[in-house]
Amino acid sequence: MCLDTLDKKVKRGRGYGYKVFTKKDGELSPAMTFLQGTYPVGEWISSRSGIGGTNILETEKDKKTYDVGFHIMLSKRGLRHWLKDWHFTDPPRKVLYRGVIASGKYGKYNAVVAREMLIEEEVT
Repeated sequence: MCLDTLDKKVKRGRGYGYKVFTKKDGELSPAMTFLQGTYPVGEWISSRSGIGGTNILETEKDKKTYDVGFHIMLSKRGLRHWLKDWHFTDPPRKVLYRGVIASGKYGKYNAVVAREMLIEEEVT
């Protein structure tokens, strides 16, 4: 997932949001298949820099650039919209995030890109 647009001013700080992971053999992995590895639940995780050899991503609509990190939806409604777009069926998770490096929209829903996250419970 890339943001569609960036906010003019980044919404810094920490907070809660929602993210999707795939679950295989009891372990959580990134939902996007080009990312690899597994993520522990209940521990702070730092984002890996360099997806596909790059440290910069580009917004879908306005072509502005931002650093890579964990893309986190800020509302359940926004997450459901994202799930529908990408056809994921694995249950989403609530995550705590900190170290926001970008904020903006995916569709009409608010999202952040953060350096760190802590995965919590499944969301129903």
